[in-house]
This record gives sequence, C-alpha cells and structure tokens, in this order.
Amino acid sequence: MVWPFKKRKTFVQSNASPVQQVERFTKHLGLDLTPYGAGVALLSTESGYSPAETASHFAVVTIARDMKAAMDDIEDMVSLVPRGYAILECLKDLKDKGFIREELWANDATAIGKIINPSSETEEWIERILSDPVVAKEAVAISRI
Repeated sequence: MVWPFKKRKTFVQSNASPVQQVERFTKHLGLDLTPYGAGVALLSTESGYSPAETASHFAVVTIARDMKAAMDDIEDMVSLVPRGYAILECLKDLKDKGFIREELWANDATAIGKIINPSSETEEWIERILSDPVVAKEAVAISRI
C-alpha cells in the first residue's frame, strides 16, 4: 500500500500554499485533511514544521483517535494495524527523501508503533498524543482507507 513518488515536485510546487502541500502529503498517507486540520496545518507550517512533518503528525493523531474509538472492538483494533504499517512505510519514504527530519520521523514512527501494537502502553500513548488540546479538539484528518 506504499505509493511511490515520481518526482519530488509532486508535493512541493512553487505555486502551492503550505496548506495545499500538507493536503497532498496527507492524501499520500491515506488521509483527508479536514477544514479544522487545514487551520492547524497553517499554524504548524508557520511554526517551522514542513508540510510533510505536519502531515506525519496528523497521521499519528488520526491513528490515535481511531484506536481510541476502536478500543471496545477487537476487530476494529486489528483493522488499524495494516493501515498503521502502510503509513509507517510511507513516512519512512518521506524521511528518506528528505521531507521529514530524522528525529521527528523517529518520534512519529515510535508513537504509531506503540498505538497499532496493542499492549498495556497503548492507552497511555493515545492519551499522551491526544493531550494536546489543539489536536484533541477536533479531527485534523480522516482516514480514507
């Protein structure tokens, strides 16, 4: 489920706004940016995060929200695992292509791994991720998968 890049400029175009670039990266990760997420994306990119880094964070938050909603249904929880691994593959590709800083990729990859591999730490990781009132207020992205 990894979508290869044809050219780097596929996502980074001089005429595209930072929010449009975030939207392209979120689509690449199998997510749709919400209107609320567009506002948060603008704040994120103005704070120094790249569009890909912002999309990566949105992927973590979306997986956390989805897993929290699925906690009472083992089938729903298990269905998130392949999606999480596909996102991890895409994020690694973005990191390898220089779109995401190594340390941010490592943090996001760890968080996704802790969420999609249910353990005694899963709920703690979900709560940690969703403790940010900006991303906890409303969905920043919605999964298309």
